[in-house]
Amino acid sequence: MRLKIRYRSSDDQLSDRVISDIKPEVPNCLDAYCELRKERRTFVASRIESAIHAETGEVIGDIGQYFGLASTVKPPPSLPVFRNVPT
Repeated sequence: MRLKIRYRSSDDQLSDRVISDIKPEVPNCLDAYCELRKERRTFVASRIESAIHAETGEVIGDIGQYFGLASTVKPPPSLPVFRNVPT
């Protein structure tokens, strides 16, 4: 399987990568061959901003769950609770 990913590095740089030979590593990393760097690399799942299956075009919404790891989808922010206040 090959995935096209958009990855945010630890120094906040975005890059587009194609990765293959993907092996999940607990708790939330993927060990994979990176075609850009021409070597195996470790990718933190929560830093993968988007992922597309290179052969099928399937968009993978939650890369963590896709590989049996912790979910990478951030829950929506909580909204404040307003109570009726007597006037």
